[in-house]
Amino acid sequence: MEEQITHMGDATENPKRIPEFSTYEEEGEFWDDHDTEELADQWEEVEVRVASPLKLTYSIALEPEVMERMRRLASQQGIGAATLARKWIQEKLREAEAATTPVVE
Repeated sequence: MEEQITHMGDATENPKRIPEFSTYEEEGEFWDDHDTEELADQWEEVEVRVASPLKLTYSIALEPEVMERMRRLASQQGIGAATLARKWIQEKLREAEAATTPVVE
């Protein structure tokens, strides 16, 4: 006679509720073994806003030492060199526009 072993107590086999996860790895392992439809009654509707992508890309040539200085300054601010360049361009445009805007009396 063969002995049949039944595994009991593992809540991840057929849960009634989506468990709390400690790590993304743990969550990934859970969803590897479960179909989202099993727990569809627990889903919540959420609103998601997706930022529109940048519309244009403009390429400029810079000397290597200028690029290195930009990278260093950007790194000190915790941003990338492209983000720093975009920020500078926006600031200069605002300054130039403010300087050329006629004052209405």
